[in-house]
Amino acid sequence: MIQNQFTYNNILVIGGGNIGTQIACQCASKGLSVTILSSKPEAYDGTLEIINEHNEKTCGKIKLITNSLRDAIKDQEIIFVTYPSFKFEQLADDILPYIRPGIIICVMPGTGGAEFSFRKCIKVGAILCGLQRVPSVARLIQYGKSVKCEGLRKELFLASIPHFASDNVALFLSQLWNIPCHVLPNYLNVTLTPSNPILHTARLKTMFSDYIPGKTYCRNPLFYGEWTMEASELLIKQDYELQNICSKT
Repeated sequence: MIQNQFTYNNILVIGGGNIGTQIACQCASKGLSVTILSSKPEAYDGTLEIINEHNEKTCGKIKLITNSLRDAIKDQEIIFVTYPSFKFEQLADDILPYIRPGIIICVMPGTGGAEFSFRKCIKVGAILCGLQRVPSVARLIQYGKSVKCEGLRKELFLASIPHFASDNVALFLSQLWNIPCHVLPNYLNVTLTPSNPILHTARLKTMFSDYIPGKTYCRNPLFYGEWTMEASELLIKQDYELQNICSKT
């Protein structure tokens, strides 16, 4: 069977958004047993679809979609966390009672201080893994149904706490995406990645610098399509600050 090539078979994906849908469908398409923890399980019919930039489709059948954490986490080997970083700490507290030694928590992307938020889980035996970047750009077409994915990366980079688990998870991800996944020497290589944590912050700060309580906007601005010089200048300042931190580690 296809799944026999993989180190892990039982997969939980937390979050049904862009990346969560992509991860769940990719795993399911390889014959793995996939559960999705979603706040809207009624939006699913059990089958997910990835459409790439060439309009080629990849389909996967999901074993279980549920909003019950207790049901979702049972017997899982890897938990893929696709929540935004501000939700890490609450999620870590929620899953702590269900953590077993050796269970893998893989955060995509692993930036945002995940090693601090999930420290209690690590202490009781969980293995925390994080990717520097997500495998590709992903945008939902329809929640619970399909996702558009473009620009699959040529390679991935991963770190774990404790470090000994990195090789097995990197091998799993390499097989899953059919691209190399390289092991980084320290989780700080993930935490201090000069990517979305400063890119998004610079853009959002300048997009909504005029915000006051009660203010509304007449349209959704284009995040990249309307990028400004002000955002670039702030991004460069943030990167300079980050590089100073990196030089001291």
